[in-house]
Amino acid sequence: VELLDRKLLANYISYARTHVKPRLTNDAAEALQDSYVAIRQEGGSSRRNITATPRQLESLIRISEALARMQLKEMVEPAHVREAVRLMRAATFKAAVDPHTGRIDMDALFTGTSNLARERTNKIEEATVEALRNAPNGMKAEDLLREVNQTLTAEELETLDQIEFDSHLAGLVRNSVIRETAHKVYLLVVTE
Repeated sequence: VELLDRKLLANYISYARTHVKPRLTNDAAEALQDSYVAIRQEGGSSRRNITATPRQLESLIRISEALARMQLKEMVEPAHVREAVRLMRAATFKAAVDPHTGRIDMDALFTGTSNLARERTNKIEEATVEALRNAPNGMKAEDLLREVNQTLTAEELETLDQIEFDSHLAGLVRNSVIRETAHKVYLLVVTE
């Protein structure tokens, strides 16, 4: 691999920025449209799991134009679009793939939590509240964990170990959903 002189590279970049303004060919525009639609369809039929937004389409256009500019081309070609899609998938969507479903989950990218993880957390909270609602005298953590894990198993979700459950309990106590007595019994906080 031959390295370029730093000054030559700076001049090359400056020239490309100043003089090269690539435009989309019809074929490239069609390739962009097809790629964008394909990426959106990867999310499946769920309306909650949008895999590409207009912002991603704009990014694909800019990356395609930059690739053409890098080659001092006046026109963006389908090959530039294909490379832009490949780069976007490698850089962005890798972080957004839900390891459980194998599908792109933009929530995972934007919030750091996948839809599946958020649903599981909600189910844990619902199961905890429901178990305590049915136990007016409260429950010890071990019994509560057993009840919650039964619910998770019935919903085909991953069960909790004691450490993870303790973390969830602490969050519910912190948010005043439940309270812990001196005897390590958990009670539902009643709000009127």
